[in-house]
Amino acid sequence: MPLNAESLTADPLQWQRVAPYHIARKRHRTPEIIDAAFHCLDHLHSQPNTERNDPQSRSADNALAAIGYEISDDADAAYELTRRIATYFRSPNVNLAFTALRQFERYRLSRYRIFVSEKLLDVATWDTQTPSPISMTLRGIAFLQLFYLDPEYKHWPQLVQARTECILGLQRWGAANPAHQSALRGITRYINGAT
Repeated sequence: MPLNAESLTADPLQWQRVAPYHIARKRHRTPEIIDAAFHCLDHLHSQPNTERNDPQSRSADNALAAIGYEISDDADAAYELTRRIATYFRSPNVNLAFTALRQFERYRLSRYRIFVSEKLLDVATWDTQTPSPISMTLRGIAFLQLFYLDPEYKHWPQLVQARTECILGLQRWGAANPAHQSALRGITRYINGAT
């Protein structure tokens, strides 16, 4: 499906059917398309959900991909747009929250983790049990982003719960992903006397 700001705004879940090559092409990403992407995220944010919902996750992922490509193309907008994405980290819609957090694993946004580090800390130290659409919790995925930013976060006492959840999530959800297994080895090395 090509990008059409009017139809994507009228039905935000249409984002799930947007073809990746349309998102990647700069000429398809007008300011109206970026507005439609944030409209989709706002729509999902207003729909509390603690259960896995693939259409919501795909819609959020494609909308966030469009914003991520825009950030790659316009570094001057990176701070503002990444900070705006971070407002969804604690969304009552766990599909949106999880998808927003995962964007910072991807190449387009990974270099901008520093811009949202305090928002990642906020989620990782959240004292409320955080639901998740999969076996990796929101606290765990936030911790993983912090670890990628600076491995020393694994020693922070206030992040022990998030670190534990991240380790368990990487053992289950990330078991088949070599990058996640590498992160797991890095997180567990030299903690609690382990080598």
